[in-house]
Amino acid sequence: MTIEEFGLPKRADVLVIGGGMGGLAAAAAASEAGAQVVVVEKATHPGGSAAISVGMFWGPPDFESLRARVPLGDPALGRAFVEAYPSAVEQIRGMGIAVGKQVQGVMTIGIGYSIDVRALLSHEVAVVEKAGGRVICETAARRLLLDDKGAVVGAEVRGQGGQTALTSIGFLMLSADTCPRAAFLSFPTFLFLVCFLLVHR
Repeated sequence: MTIEEFGLPKRADVLVIGGGMGGLAAAAAASEAGAQVVVVEKATHPGGSAAISVGMFWGPPDFESLRARVPLGDPALGRAFVEAYPSAVEQIRGMGIAVGKQVQGVMTIGIGYSIDVRALLSHEVAVVEKAGGRVICETAARRLLLDDKGAVVGAEVRGQGGQTALTSIGFLMLSADTCPRAAFLSFPTFLFLVCFLLVHR
């Protein structure tokens, strides 16, 4: 759906800017927790780079391998990633998503599983929409709206046809592709895994 077709709600509990894998997983988590969620995605379809990937869900085999690759990363988050990875694979299987056999040496240090990434993306969109939320494509965030104390209270978004809309929000989530400061993670899978585990607690 596009903003021209369906408009933008005047209010959302959660606005997710960027409808890639991490953004959709976070949106699904918030939806399952009872929030009214709006996802805006600038591309014609949700999924981001995951939608055109080979669908490898990978992680480091142990904490030491992760630290060697990302020495400046937060150690507590790194341990959480390594410890949660096996159960995340099983949770994906439990959703009925096709998961292949384990492959070694993925991304030079890791292990991985081929997953039906398009089915997983479709599942996350369905969770958001079933809860009454919206995933709006061909719509980009233009600016954040701040209150007099500097807190983010909304966003201005613009559709491909030039239509601009404002929405007020309770919470904002910027996906890794949207937020350059998130690039320090180096592992897009890490963001996905964290968001995925929020969905399926």
